[in-house]
Amino acid sequence: MHLKEWSHLMEDLRRAMPAASQCTATAKSTGVRCGKLVLGGGVCRIHGGRSPNAVAAREARLVQARAAVLGGREKRTPAEALMAAGSALDAGLQAIADLVEAGGVVTAEAIRELRAQADASGRMQKIILDAGIEERRVRVSEQQGARIATVIRAILEDLRLSPEQQAMVSEVVPRRLREVAGVGSA
Repeated sequence: MHLKEWSHLMEDLRRAMPAASQCTATAKSTGVRCGKLVLGGGVCRIHGGRSPNAVAAREARLVQARAAVLGGREKRTPAEALMAAGSALDAGLQAIADLVEAGGVVTAEAIRELRAQADASGRMQKIILDAGIEERRVRVSEQQGARIATVIRAILEDLRLSPEQQAMVSEVVPRRLREVAGVGSA
């Protein structure tokens, strides 16, 4: 981000969350708060603000604060906000690439914007990866799948199916689950 954008973002953040822009670390001996300005809140770099978790949390707070100041009405988790920001950056990058491919006029400003979008998209994707969002989604999906499988097994046991019906289970259940997931034909 450019210095002007940072200052506007900091001002927006101060309006949305006035105390969130100062380092929250306190001295053990005096109990006095550090007070250094931290864009996005949390702790400053001296007090652990460079750790991947602190960076991801700070970036998520920035995305949410910016959305709140700009009139965002949806309440999203930090993970959802990060994923949306990453998608928006990627969409901007694709739009610029489409302009270039279509033979549009490529100015020095467009090239700078392309570089800025690529850089911002890369940083956002790294933050998303560092936050472990996709791994958490996979784990949740796996847990849900395991629960569904357990329920289906329990239902089939309770039905006391005949041998012919039990033989059909391995064909019918996966086909119906694919239909629910929207994969394959009905």
